Amino acid sequence: MNRAVLSIGSNIDPEFHITEARRSLGEMVRIVSESRFVKTKAVMPETKAEFSSRKAGNFINGAVLIETQMEKGRLEFLLKKLEKEMGRVRTDDQFAPRTMDIDVVVWNGKIVDQDVLKREYLRRLVQEICPEVIR
Repeated sequence: MNRAVLSIGSNIDPEFHITEARRSLGEMVRIVSESRFVKTKAVMPETKAEFSSRKAGNFINGAVLIETQMEKGRLEFLLKKLEKEMGRVRTDDQFAPRTMDIDVVVWNGKIVDQDVLKREYLRRLVQEICPEVIR
């Protein structure tokens, strides 16, 4: 059995999309625990701050600890498929507003996404549900 922490975020109708993502995840994996969900400002370079702030609001972000028989690559494929089904449109702009963003950030006790170390809010959310990973 594999254990992973997934980060979940949305800044387009986030209350609706977060609820739907949690429901859908519960159908594909076993959710062991969830962090609280917090409002955060969108991460973006200063040159995009004015443009991006007009297009979408703040994010709601959280993390879930899951168990799955799937291998990491298969899980990531299904998460990207879920994002697309929920209306995520990927563009060259990595800072574009999004209906849903789900990433594997911890896999079997190891941090696999450096955003956990770079973003304070994400580090705290992961620590809530997987304290042994972040000391």
